Amino acid sequence: MAEKFFSINDAANKLENVIVLVNGEPHYDSGFSAEGDKSIHNDYFIFINLRTHVPEYIKYTDDSVSFANFELGCFGDQDYFTYLCRLPHRANNVGLSRVNTDTRLTSSQFVSNNMYNCITGKHPTFEEVKNKIFDVRVGSSLPFHRHAWMTRTEQYCASIKFVSSTIGTFSSSGKVNINVYSPTKMLEKILKKIGVQHDNT
Repeated sequence: MAEKFFSINDAANKLENVIVLVNGEPHYDSGFSAEGDKSIHNDYFIFINLRTHVPEYIKYTDDSVSFANFELGCFGDQDYFTYLCRLPHRANNVGLSRVNTDTRLTSSQFVSNNMYNCITGKHPTFEEVKNKIFDVRVGSSLPFHRHAWMTRTEQYCASIKFVSSTIGTFSSSGKVNINVYSPTKMLEKILKKIGVQHDNT
């Protein structure tokens, strides 16, 4: 994938402070070479693994490095939640930078475990979210899928969201109500996975 760059200096400029995938795992380019300064040596850059937060010396021309776009979605934890969408930015379109997101994240949020979970789609299960959503010690919104989550709206009621729409409700009594007239294939797949039928009448 190194053909995206016409020189190593071009790669250094375009990859600085950008998240790319290395063997499918999100990594953040710190903007420094393996020697710890701005100079470039032997095509190796320092990439921070967002799962382990350990710096790794990786050759940017290695086949394991992918500069392609990747899917986003639910981002957050008990203190902060948002739904991230990608915005087009600059001609090289390499990986993900902070200005690529529709919500301006802080630098620490951009390289957090929440970003790792957002990119890889690692979220609690639907059952886990059902058990937690009415606990006031957790946040008011909890994701159970890359594109779906619950938001506590009242003491005993939560709305179920899919992308930008409310598709149903969940009550503290345990009742789930999905009301979608014509679900997309993706939503059909999500509902099947969580074992919930929709009412399209």
